Amino acid sequence: MPTCADCGNPTSGALRTRCMACEYARRARTCEVVEDGHRCGGRHHQNGMCNKHRLRMLRHGSPLALVRDANIAFLRRAAWMDTDDCVVPPWYDGTRPVVKVGGVRRSAARQAWIFRHGDPGERSVLHTCSGGSGDLGCVNVRHLRLGDDAENTRDREVAGRTVLPMVRGEEHGNAKLTVLDVREIRRLAAAGVSRAEIAGQFPVSRGTVSKIVNRERWAWLDEEVATG
Repeated sequence: MPTCADCGNPTSGALRTRCMACEYARRARTCEVVEDGHRCGGRHHQNGMCNKHRLRMLRHGSPLALVRDANIAFLRRAAWMDTDDCVVPPWYDGTRPVVKVGGVRRSAARQAWIFRHGDPGERSVLHTCSGGSGDLGCVNVRHLRLGDDAENTRDREVAGRTVLPMVRGEEHGNAKLTVLDVREIRRLAAAGVSRAEIAGQFPVSRGTVSKIVNRERWAWLDEEVATG
């Protein structure tokens, strides 16, 4: 009788390499990589890693390998600074500082929050300093809080900030996807790939994938194609 490759117990079929208990345990595994003080916990793919960290290992020799960037290094340090003063990025030029991580542009304050507390998902990262405006480009996590779009708008009005022309797509400070990402998501969905599988390939939830596919988000992209 064939035996399990993991525990040595008999398997339930000649073609099985693992018993059911070991197979369930394998499927329930999560990524063991610890990054920025937090265990990844993503769906296990191979060798104790999720697909993202496995690809980093294959491409760069380490699951923690990132493109070396002085601005990103500053935000990693800033996320854990022990100070109540504003922490201003050295590249601050009078406009809200942004960075690009993994091909995604987002505000420097949001990225600092992610390094300290993890991804806030659909919620906005708001300032408590400078009357809620964060006019100095502060990235001190102690001066940040989570809120929604309505609170963000209210903070802007209270601070008397000028409303700038609409910024959308990957140019938005909180954007997680690029134009190419959105087109690939829609292509995969049209090819019959499940939305859960698509979400596993991009830094967004299954619900966000559905909204992109249903044109509830990034609908303007189709308009540009039609008029381009």
